[in-house]
Amino acid sequence: MNPEQLKRLAVLVVSVAVIALNKKFGLDLGVGEIASLSAIVIAYLSGSNWKAAALAKAEALGAAAAATVDSPAAAVAAINRGPQP
Repeated sequence: MNPEQLKRLAVLVVSVAVIALNKKFGLDLGVGEIASLSAIVIAYLSGSNWKAAALAKAEALGAAAAATVDSPAAAVAAINRGPQP
């Protein structure tokens, strides 16, 4: 596991523990607070996973593009063409 995955796992475990054991911890969270905490955690995990997927896709596209450029002239031509859909 990379550090980002460990961070997401830690957030998930801690939030589940807080929700499940909030009375034992003395937090006495209400239903609204538990719902808010759950929504925040879900938003964080979803956004973080989306970011990781987008970054992996961009890196793969960049590696594929870099493999096609073998000279400075080809690099200039690729830059002048702009991004390809």
